[in-house]
Amino acid sequence: MLMLLVALLLLSCIFVAIIARDVWGAGRVPLLGPLQHPSASLPTLTVIIPARNEALRITRCLTGLAAQNLADLDIVVLDDNSTDDTAEIVRSFAAQLPGLRLLTGEPLPPGWAGKCWACWQAAQASEAEWLLFLDADTAPQPHMVATLVDYAVNNRIDLLTLLPLLELHSFWERVLMPPFVGIIQAVMPIDVVNDPRSSLALANGQCILIRRDVYFATGGHAAVRDSVLEDVRLAQTVKQAGYRLRAVGGPELMGVRMYTNLAEITEGLRKNAFAGARAGGGWRTAWGGFRQALLALGPLALITIGLALTAVGHGSGALVLGFGVLLFVLTVTYWGYLVARLHQLNPLWALFYPLGTLGYFSLAGLAFLSILRGRGVTWKDRTYQG
Repeated sequence: MLMLLVALLLLSCIFVAIIARDVWGAGRVPLLGPLQHPSASLPTLTVIIPARNEALRITRCLTGLAAQNLADLDIVVLDDNSTDDTAEIVRSFAAQLPGLRLLTGEPLPPGWAGKCWACWQAAQASEAEWLLFLDADTAPQPHMVATLVDYAVNNRIDLLTLLPLLELHSFWERVLMPPFVGIIQAVMPIDVVNDPRSSLALANGQCILIRRDVYFATGGHAAVRDSVLEDVRLAQTVKQAGYRLRAVGGPELMGVRMYTNLAEITEGLRKNAFAGARAGGGWRTAWGGFRQALLALGPLALITIGLALTAVGHGSGALVLGFGVLLFVLTVTYWGYLVARLHQLNPLWALFYPLGTLGYFSLAGLAFLSILRGRGVTWKDRTYQG
C-alpha cells in the first residue's frame, strides 16, 4: 500500500508540474490588443489571401479588411481555380476596397501543395515592404493590420504570426478543437518558439506577417512547396536563416472559424495529423502526445481501476479512486480555464476534453494508416500523398 501511495503522489506531482509549466509559459506569450494610434508612417504592405472554393467564408474576411483603419489597403486575392462563386464575391467588394486585386491562379504544378502555390504566385504581384498572408476564413477586426505592422516594426521582428480567437459553435467543434490546439502547443510551446536561442519554430498560416525581403531571401513558399504543413515549415526556414520570429496572441484582433461540421473537422484534422506525421518531430512530438494523453485519460483510467478494485473488495480501491477523482478535478479545472480564456466558452465544456483528445488521436491514427498504406489525404478537392 505504501508503494502505491508513493506512486500516486509522484504521478500527482507530474500532473501539477505539467500544468504549472503550461500556465507559466502561457503568461510569457505577448497578448496584443487593438492599437488605437499606430505610428504615423507605417511601411507599405500587401495583404495576400489564397482562396480556393471559399464562397461561404471569404465575405467576413473582406468585410473585416474594409473596416481597417488604414486607407488604400493593398489586397491581393489569388483565386486558386475555384469552382464556386469565390471570384464573384471578391469582385463585389471592389467599391469597398479600392486597393483590391483579384488574380486567377495558374494550374497546380507537380510537386507543389495548393496553398503554397497560391501564396507564391500572389507574392510575386507585390512590391510592398511587408506581406500579410491571411486565410479566407479569418475575420480581421478594425485595428488588426495596423497593430501587427506597428508591433513588428517597433520590435524589429522579421516574421510575426498571430494566434486568433478560434470560434467554436457546433458540438463537435467544441469537443475536438480545444484538444487539437492543446496538442499543438504541447509539442511547440509558444514561449519556447519565441526564444531566439531555441531552434523551435512555429507559425499560424491563418495570419503571417513577414518582411518581403526576408520572404524572398529564404525562398518563401517555394522553399516549402510540397508541404501541407507549410506554415510551420516556413517558420523553421526563416528562423534557421537567423531571422527574428515571434508568435503573439490576439483574440481581440482576429477571429477564425476553421470548420463548421463534423465532416469538415474530420477532414481538416486528418490533414493536419497526416502532415505532422510526414514531418516527423522526434521526441518532442512523442512527449507532447504522451503528456496530453496522460492528462486527458490518466484520471479516468485511475477512476475506472479504483471502482473495479472497490467492487471486488480490494483495500487499495478507495485510494486509487480518490487520486483519480482528485486528478480529474485538477485537469478539468485547468481545461475549463483554457476553454474560457482561449475560446470564450463555458468552462463546463472542459468535461468533454478527454473525449476530444481520444477523438483526435483516433483521427491521427487513421492518418498514420494512410501513410503506411501509401494513401494520401484529401483537402480542398486535392489529394496529397505520403
